[in-house]
Amino acid sequence: MGLSDPHSAALSPAFLLRHAAKSGRLERALTGGRTRGRSRLRAGADPPRATAALAVEAVSHLKLSQLGLSSLRGVHVCRELTALYAYENELEELDDFSGGMRKLETLHLERNQLSSAAVAGGLTGLYALRKLHLDGNRIAVLAGLESCPGLQHLTLADQRSAEPLTFSRPALAAVGGCLQTLDVSGCRIASLRPLQLLRAIETLNCDRNDISDMVEVAELLRSARWMSDFSLRDNPVSALRNYRHKAIAVSQPSLRRLDGAEVTAKQRDFLLRLELRKRGLGRANAAPDDDGSGGAAEAGAGGPAKPPRTPWGVGPGLHRSGKAAATRSRPGLPVAPWQLDAGDQRAEAPGGLEGHGVQPSRR
Repeated sequence: MGLSDPHSAALSPAFLLRHAAKSGRLERALTGGRTRGRSRLRAGADPPRATAALAVEAVSHLKLSQLGLSSLRGVHVCRELTALYAYENELEELDDFSGGMRKLETLHLERNQLSSAAVAGGLTGLYALRKLHLDGNRIAVLAGLESCPGLQHLTLADQRSAEPLTFSRPALAAVGGCLQTLDVSGCRIASLRPLQLLRAIETLNCDRNDISDMVEVAELLRSARWMSDFSLRDNPVSALRNYRHKAIAVSQPSLRRLDGAEVTAKQRDFLLRLELRKRGLGRANAAPDDDGSGGAAEAGAGGPAKPPRTPWGVGPGLHRSGKAAATRSRPGLPVAPWQLDAGDQRAEAPGGLEGHGVQPSRR
């Protein structure tokens, strides 16, 4: 039976077939496997009920956008479904629509009325999901990603909830090793510390939020080993003096774009050198020793001779690792991520994440 009212409680197989993307597999299902000498199903016509019930299982792509739907009940019969487009509807709940769809890889649910609870419950069983689009909903706490262990792309821009967007720690930890792209622009986020759990992140868009702490920006840039594109436009922190220079100086070599502008290796190297010198190496070279005498006096008194001074504070002939060792010995100086020992890197945020927008797990 076709669905004449899109607000109906269940979506019939005939209705789903009308909005399915045509494919050879679906055509064979509609014609019983005999495509030669048979005409294709007439556009807009409903197949016989028995044929529709069988053919709907072969549907791989469903386009249910802008239909005013309030429910996705019945979609679960599409067991071969790999992509579902249901953006710009009136969905408030996801019910049990995902049951049995073990092959779903792409899910578009932008600009609906979905709450945190609806999303957390609706993602159950979507183990093959790779791309999830939830922009423009009413999500206050991101949870439920434990059912999506292979998720690679997630968009959450412009949430319309009464509270700023926060994150469940188990949810971020579940996708921390696989999530590559995250868009949380326009969600009133105040802290970046929860996002340090995303160890595989490559593209991160945090535009139009309330991030103001440069220390948190530096911590994230040091921990994100693979991040190539990072954006903090229209945040309080991006208006700070020398924000861009400091961010580039502490970033990993993988960073290629910051706030939409290219970051080159030459630019990073220059800013790193400038930051190191400005933060103390030049003053330390000229400062007297603890006893008030200079290095020459110590050498003249029989002490060990100091190596010749350079702008880096080390003797000539030392390669990059030698410079790193010299700068590490001076507290308070910025050290490039590639100069740190493996034990110095932190893959996760420091303790006390609950105070920075991470919801504790409830077990």
